[in-house]
Amino acid sequence: MTYLCALNELSPYQPKIIALSMQQSCIVVQTNQQVNVFLNQCPHAAARLNFDSDAITALDGYHLYCQLHGAQFDPQTGYCSRGPCQGQSLTQLPCQIIEQQLYLVD
Repeated sequence: MTYLCALNELSPYQPKIIALSMQQSCIVVQTNQQVNVFLNQCPHAAARLNFDSDAITALDGYHLYCQLHGAQFDPQTGYCSRGPCQGQSLTQLPCQIIEQQLYLVD
């Protein structure tokens, strides 16, 4: 397992970007009583959602937003509801919470 962060570092609907390697990162987002982890890669162009900056929350304050082409994703499911990859989803990564610490399951 790979350590990602402590749960107290998360705020509801405020995505946190965490590096997994030099080329890859993940998006951790807490929604209601759930924590989701997605690969930080838009299914449309294989680009990071944070192409320009780490601001990846859409103007509605809810959806995850791809800066490259404007795709919007549900933070609970990763499903794209708007943009060039509508109908596709972010890749969800398996995670586990142990003693208030979030881990990526390898």
